[in-house]
Amino acid sequence: MIIDAHQHFWNLDRVEYPWLTPDQGPIHRTFEEHDLEPLLDACGVDGTVLVQSADSYADTDYMLEVADRWPRVRAVVGWVPLLRPDEAAAALDRYRRDPRYVASGT
Repeated sequence: MIIDAHQHFWNLDRVEYPWLTPDQGPIHRTFEEHDLEPLLDACGVDGTVLVQSADSYADTDYMLEVADRWPRVRAVVGWVPLLRPDEAAAALDRYRRDPRYVASGT
């Protein structure tokens, strides 16, 4: 089994990405599983790990929704606010219920 260990998706209609502005040119658009799937197929890759594209709950929730609809997602590296320990602990308690979730944060 071959896994792509680091993949970013973003949906400009669903989540705010402060770093992703029109001056980013061709990447200033939504990227989702339909963009990646033919590339994975061509390379014989079985699954992927989604990694946060924004420091937000909205992005983490969005990636888990993608994982719900696309079984090739094997894990989600989501965000929690590590500089706010009480809030981070509560978020980890909630997200940890999903076995695909692993944490990252700021």
